[in-house]
Amino acid sequence: MSSRVSCANAASDVTALDVFMFPEQSKCKTTRDLSQMLGKRRTRPWISSFRETFRSYCNEDRGGGEEDAVLGRTKRASFTVPSSKVFADAVKHYREVFAHRMLRTSTFSVAEGHLKTHLETDWNNVPVDHITIERVNEWAWKKRKQGLSWVTVKNILSTMQRVLSSSSKDQRVPFSQDGLAIPEKDKLRMRIESRENVSYSWEHALQIVEHIKTMDTLGATGREQYSALFLLAAPSGLSIGELLALRKDDIGENAIRVDESVDCAGVIGPCKNVAAYRTVVLADQEGQTAMKMLRRFAKHDGLVFHSKNNGTLAETTILTQGLHPAVKALGLPTVRMHAFRRGCNRRWELARISSAVIRQQMGHATADMTALYTGEIPVKQVTKHFQLEPNGAAETAFYLLERAMGIEPTSEAWEASILPLYDARSFL
Repeated sequence: MSSRVSCANAASDVTALDVFMFPEQSKCKTTRDLSQMLGKRRTRPWISSFRETFRSYCNEDRGGGEEDAVLGRTKRASFTVPSSKVFADAVKHYREVFAHRMLRTSTFSVAEGHLKTHLETDWNNVPVDHITIERVNEWAWKKRKQGLSWVTVKNILSTMQRVLSSSSKDQRVPFSQDGLAIPEKDKLRMRIESRENVSYSWEHALQIVEHIKTMDTLGATGREQYSALFLLAAPSGLSIGELLALRKDDIGENAIRVDESVDCAGVIGPCKNVAAYRTVVLADQEGQTAMKMLRRFAKHDGLVFHSKNNGTLAETTILTQGLHPAVKALGLPTVRMHAFRRGCNRRWELARISSAVIRQQMGHATADMTALYTGEIPVKQVTKHFQLEPNGAAETAFYLLERAMGIEPTSEAWEASILPLYDARSFL
């Protein structure tokens, strides 16, 4: 260290701080070379901030004025030298190393959109150590003023966190989204909107299929394919990626095996998580109806739903050619294929199927996700479940209660219709 300090002191613009920060300068043969090298180093955006912090720390107690002593005290105090990396360095590592090894093509595609549109412009020259929750909050509010929703902002920040952690040796994320300054009213609105996501019920699916059969723009093959696709999506709960990766040999007697998925780039690959690898049982009436139509449609080996050249279908094509024209004609909300999946989750839950069974059927990793899918039940469905059918169990229970109290039913016709169905006399 002493030789480096003396070498540094020989140059008028070189300090002991430079010696401490850049030990490789000992390779310089002349003070001129040393000064030129350090001059270039100081242009980096993090240097000035660190120099100010270091000088402030040293000026608290310089003691005898020995620079080596100051440096030694700095080390004893575990003073951490900040990284010289900026956000652009982290992005480069993310693209060239991490993404190709660790991410699905669809995930990387979404992240690229976040990086190019929102992150690189604002953060590229910011030192990684300066990315704090305070600066993130300032950026988030700027994006909110530009019209982005909090959900979009959080998704972009999730990409940012993954980029930063992928280039960190300890996989550390410099900030947590728990610290986002989101107003309580906005948090409440986000929760309400998540409950209001549109879903297509089994009845909706039947209406859509009936309309698809009348659409001359699709041709006979298109009408048959889209009818089978929508009729299977509603009772199975399969995601659009799982539907488009379905092969003939995945179809069983009353079940479908899920072991592949198509990403947004149209590439068939692995499922999104372990829970997504499953066998979906279609044993109810709606499922059996869909399976019968599916067996009639799946005549050839390979992909069940495919393009004209036997490649994978694109969801955008399905929406623009089939689903959206049909739902607009029926007066239904115009959303994506995921609405069928939500409707299936709700139908199973209202049928009082075990939550564990629903979670497995849907391929959800957690029970919270299954509960989130149900959302707010439309008033029509709530009313339907409150209505008492003439032959319902409630009437039978009421009849038994009257008889137990010694009260005869006032309507002989009612008694004649209900008793044969439920054999209520056997309980008396």
